[in-house]
Amino acid sequence: MDDRSFTEHQNANQIATDMSTAAIKGALLINGGGAIAVLGFAASLIEKSIVGTGAIAAAIMYYAWGVVLAVSALATGYLANFALAENVKGSSGWGRARVCFFALAMGCLLASLALFVTGSYAVKAALIG
Repeated sequence: MDDRSFTEHQNANQIATDMSTAAIKGALLINGGGAIAVLGFAASLIEKSIVGTGAIAAAIMYYAWGVVLAVSALATGYLANFALAENVKGSSGWGRARVCFFALAMGCLLASLALFVTGSYAVKAALIG
């Protein structure tokens, strides 16, 4: 690989890394924000006995696990980038590790987003009945 191709590859990798980090931070933000919003809104509804605590607690747990998975996606994304750096340096075995870490990060991100949607439906079910 010549110097120009290597530089273009580095730039493309940096852009991809920045975009994936932004997506993961977005998942972290929507799940954390969802939990905070439900907590704030549910306090008054539970106080007035409009909804039960069990339904709201279930929704908050979906958001909480979404936050855990978003943080896990950040961590495994870091490990994927570390494996890429080691692979570029010529260390053996890091190519497969990078693919595994990347797949795990994507799985965590998608599961985090799925938990946000599930938590939203759980809030809807708790409010409607």
